[in-house]
Amino acid sequence: MQQITKRITDFINTLDNINNVVVVVGAGISVGSGLTTFRGPGGLYENKTVEELASRAGFAEDPLLVWSWYKARMERMFEVEPNSAHHALVKLERRGLLSLLITQNVDGLHRRAGQSKLIEIHGTVVKTHCFDHCGRTAELDGPPEDIPVKCECGSYQRPSVVWFGEQLNSEHLQKVDEVIDNADLMITVGTSGYVYPVANFPFVAKHKGVKLVDFNINRTQISDMADLFVQVPSEISLPIFVDELIVRNF
Repeated sequence: MQQITKRITDFINTLDNINNVVVVVGAGISVGSGLTTFRGPGGLYENKTVEELASRAGFAEDPLLVWSWYKARMERMFEVEPNSAHHALVKLERRGLLSLLITQNVDGLHRRAGQSKLIEIHGTVVKTHCFDHCGRTAELDGPPEDIPVKCECGSYQRPSVVWFGEQLNSEHLQKVDEVIDNADLMITVGTSGYVYPVANFPFVAKHKGVKLVDFNINRTQISDMADLFVQVPSEISLPIFVDELIVRNF
């Protein structure tokens, strides 16, 4: 770790004062908490693909099956805790350096860690809303006991996640654009760089002259253009980076 720490320190020492950090997070950050991508044997769940389950058509066809799949995921999500990488990003926010954290994860671990400058761009499983748009919403503090979850209007509640075929929140995308315009540094953590439009955020930032740091155990297209690529689990390396950045700035 001495070598990694030195690389991080040497890089940070090349920077001017950093006041506006944007962070883009993918599933890799939650691996340190014990979460992995949830797919059944062969990538299927009850002979259904993820794309079939996480869709309006899939839910309309079989809400019990879709809720069973989500409940199995949620049982694991509520068992685990935020790890040191999540807490490092909270520390970055509390020291006034973080402008915005954009997470692709739906596990709710950032909020549980105490993050507030946060966009859950793909939604979260800890909230639900009416499938038929009556406007009723709910928040979960654990996996639902009775599924499919009923709505007071007589329909069903669905997880408040962005399903395949649905659009991302346009206000969120506008906010991301505004924050990147004013950023000095972007940090990407555990993201594959394949899910758009989020995968494009680092390219936009780099084009605007924003310094880019990538934490990932796998090399990606983001790693290849990053000013610093750290191929060490984020729960180990990210706290080092945040601490060094805070020392450099203060």
